[in-house]
Amino acid sequence: MKLYFCSECGAYDFGNADLCLECQAPIPKDSWADVSDEDVTQLDYIEDFDPIEGLPTWEYEVIKLMGHANDQGPNDDDILEQTRIYNEHMLNRMGDKGWELVNIVPMGDKDGPRYGVFKRAWLDEFEE
Repeated sequence: MKLYFCSECGAYDFGNADLCLECQAPIPKDSWADVSDEDVTQLDYIEDFDPIEGLPTWEYEVIKLMGHANDQGPNDDDILEQTRIYNEHMLNRMGDKGWELVNIVPMGDKDGPRYGVFKRAWLDEFEE
């Protein structure tokens, strides 16, 4: 079943909704995941955890990192350097916005593209 996530408040819904039921923010059409009943049980279990007052909670973001072309050729060093520069710039911009890189993972195929997993503290002062 499809589970739609709100990028504003983190709420989720099973319907193909245009607006979040919690905060009324628009839900992007690509903000969904195909989940099993076991996945839903895990999400419901997590709902029972309440943060301790005064401690920061975390928010997470997953960003695709640029890979390099697999073609070997005379410009391969240039491609690798451009890829390094792009990824370094992207990682520094995430850091400037308070995000910390916590892992780099493949999604699905182990030889496929890599994704950076970031986290940052979500303090009450950031909430609207």
